[in-house]
Amino acid sequence: MTDINKKTSQASTRPVTMSGRQEPVFSDELHTALIVGALVFLSSWFGIVTRPDNNLAAFWPANALLLGLLVRSPRFASPAGWIAAVLGYVAADLFTGSSAPIKIFLLTAANLLSVVTGYWMYARYDEGIRNLKRSQSILVMVVNVAVAGAVAGVLGAFIDPFLFNGTPLRGWSFWFVTEVVNYMAILPVVFSAPKFSWRWLERRKQSSMHIDLSHSAPIFAVVLSCILSVLIGGPGAVAFPVPALLWCSVTYSVFTMAVLTLGFSVWTLIAISTQVIDLAIAGSMIDAEMSIRIGVTLVTLAPITLAVVMQSRNELLRRLLDIASHDQLTGLLNRHAFRERCNTLLPQLVIDGKSASLLMIDIDHFKTVNDTYGHAAGDQALINFSRSASACLRSSDVFGRLGGEEFAVLLPDCLRADVQAIAERIRQTIAETPIDLNNNFQLSITVSIGAAVTYEAPPDVDSLLLVADSALYRAKNGGRNRIVESEFQFGQIAARPTG
Repeated sequence: MTDINKKTSQASTRPVTMSGRQEPVFSDELHTALIVGALVFLSSWFGIVTRPDNNLAAFWPANALLLGLLVRSPRFASPAGWIAAVLGYVAADLFTGSSAPIKIFLLTAANLLSVVTGYWMYARYDEGIRNLKRSQSILVMVVNVAVAGAVAGVLGAFIDPFLFNGTPLRGWSFWFVTEVVNYMAILPVVFSAPKFSWRWLERRKQSSMHIDLSHSAPIFAVVLSCILSVLIGGPGAVAFPVPALLWCSVTYSVFTMAVLTLGFSVWTLIAISTQVIDLAIAGSMIDAEMSIRIGVTLVTLAPITLAVVMQSRNELLRRLLDIASHDQLTGLLNRHAFRERCNTLLPQLVIDGKSASLLMIDIDHFKTVNDTYGHAAGDQALINFSRSASACLRSSDVFGRLGGEEFAVLLPDCLRADVQAIAERIRQTIAETPIDLNNNFQLSITVSIGAAVTYEAPPDVDSLLLVADSALYRAKNGGRNRIVESEFQFGQIAARPTG
């Protein structure tokens, strides 16, 4: 349990008062206790009021929600948090009319033992595993919750005969299955939930205003298959939604998939228990109920696993695409990606009737820098230039490294005066920003800039590059550290002067 807390505590700070003194941690501990206590109390109360008379709850979300909170946000796993969890369990029992102290003690102990075991199991894994970002995350979760359920089942083997006139085997089996089912249904939702922020909420509101019906088709397929399982019934009805859930796995995010599988699990278990879905199973209802719970859990395990694997695959593809399209030294777009991005943007500017100008930038005497100070100094010059120039640009501008010490910037929808201002800002910033080398020596560099200015965007970037390159050549021949502007006209063919 200590490993997760260590990782979090290193980055945490206490509040500071106006006088500069740190506030006491009492308010933080009280905040933690209130959140944990309220979560455990409400979820325990729900499990108690929905359970059969004189029996254990069939759906007990308290342990899974508590474990998910502690693993996702380890700052809640403080002494105040654990004490609040105990009080939440006890208060829920007392509030719902349970007055037997031994019963409250045993059930609370079993619940805590399950959560503590799960938390201890997760303490050895990094955030990527805990937040379902890795392909092996689901396997780790299955192992961890199985161990937590098995350990809690040991106490359940004693509780069931003592409180409910059952047998040790039935107590262990029921406790183990119930814990695993609840954990597997709820933990993926908690672990994969996006971090809440008002900006995130605003984005969700905007995206919800533009609903793509084709993107919602997998959800409709899940609903339709659930309806068919009710209409047809039989032992195979539980598996009807599997193809639709797999379709969802390759369409939606892990969090969306986790919510769908949770809804499917809860709906299926309720539908079976109320005989909305008739499985026509003969024999022991207790054994059948546990078998059904395990079956539903395994049915949902495949789609959520596929969703996590797809997420890992997409992240890998994104990283590979990023490597393929960006210069590894400066982080800017490489020549191919720059041309591709510009040629994607320019046709839309043509349709909108907007302008598009281009700057070609060259670091002056860069070969001399390499020869005099070494290639490490040259690399540092390229990095510093990229950072300083990027700070001078707008968010809509496209910045790329064409090769060596040559760079280009596409300025969409930019007035001539603004093009001149941006170019001058870059030139002046670079000239006034020395580069600190490792030997405490400061290196100053300058840049020459050629600007191709248009009042109407061309359909492709190559013609702009030719005009800007010609202007850059004149800037370098004119003494460097200067800007030369050339107006682009359709049908113009610019060639670099010779001689």
